[in-house]
Amino acid sequence: FGKLDVARKLFDIMPVRDYISWNAIIGSYASWGLLEEAEWLFRRMQKEDGIEMNVITLEPLC
Repeated sequence: FGKLDVARKLFDIMPVRDYISWNAIIGSYASWGLLEEAEWLFRRMQKEDGIEMNVITLEPLC
């Protein structure tokens, strides 16, 4: 999975995550076919950071 594991570790320790960082990590998981993890991250994005879905966030999950 390339450096996805490293990206996830860095993402998890980021003090501030915005829609760009969320979209990047969700899209990365989706592009690797890890759709359950991408969906879990999507729900976490809404719960933890209060970021609402948008077209860019939903596109990799479709």
